[in-house]
Amino acid sequence: MLVKKTTEMLQPLIDLYGGYIDKGSSLSFKWFISKREDILKLIEYFKNHPCRSAKIKRLHLVPRFYELKDLKADLAPSDSLLAKAFKLFMEKWDKGDYYSIQNSTTISKKRNYSET
Repeated sequence: MLVKKTTEMLQPLIDLYGGYIDKGSSLSFKWFISKREDILKLIEYFKNHPCRSAKIKRLHLVPRFYELKDLKADLAPSDSLLAKAFKLFMEKWDKGDYYSIQNSTTISKKRNYSET
């Protein structure tokens, strides 16, 4: 979300990254993105033009979230590897600990987890 006093400054963001503008209050407008492809486009921008706040750590975690979500790790039985991977991800998300997730073992999408 990005807040501005006029929509003119927000329109180029929609042209580049998608999303929409909502009237935040009588004095501001907000730009939102929620679609996966729009969010991933914005993350690509931040790879080339790094954010200078603590939020950058979470931005880099978003692709991992989508990977785990596609594998339905959030719905996996609690004793499965997928559930453990999702729990670890959520702990890292809460801490904003991007670097330890990057160094952890990546789950292969080809592996069959229905037998765990």
